[in-house]
Amino acid sequence: MTTVSSELDGVIHEIACMELGNDQPVFQSDPTMARFKETGTELWVDTGDLEKAQSIWKSEFSALTTNNTLANQVVQTGVMDEVIHQTISRLNEVASSLTKEERVTEVGFVINCHIALRLVRAFKTKVSASIYVKKYWPDARLCSTLLPRMSGVFYCQNSSDARRVPFGQDST
Repeated sequence: MTTVSSELDGVIHEIACMELGNDQPVFQSDPTMARFKETGTELWVDTGDLEKAQSIWKSEFSALTTNNTLANQVVQTGVMDEVIHQTISRLNEVASSLTKEERVTEVGFVINCHIALRLVRAFKTKVSASIYVKKYWPDARLCSTLLPRMSGVFYCQNSSDARRVPFGQDST
């Protein structure tokens, strides 16, 4: 598939997005992490697992990062089962001609978005999602159009050169 149909694009957008809410969570401080932060170090948590992140998150942390390997660990828990079923069902409705590889790509993209956005919603912080899906790279333009409300909060990492591209900004 060389061009994403506008209907397919709309469905993927609909499935991948979620409300983030306006609440501002409050987290405990950690004296050791505070000393690290005082040195100018940014403290990131590398996980896609919301519950694990919630159990260790401290107010000094500045961001989270996830990738396909970490996303797979989340999928293995079953927490994304409904998202997967909904995505497959909607793809069958609007894009029944997709190949198996194209379906896997679309489902993988939606899963990565959901995992990252769950983290954004819970922590109201930056989340870097390394999404290695051939269709959407070498730049992050689709991410910029997919989730424009996330500007400055949710980041795509370009797999070809590892530049972080904030939503709403050009990747070049």
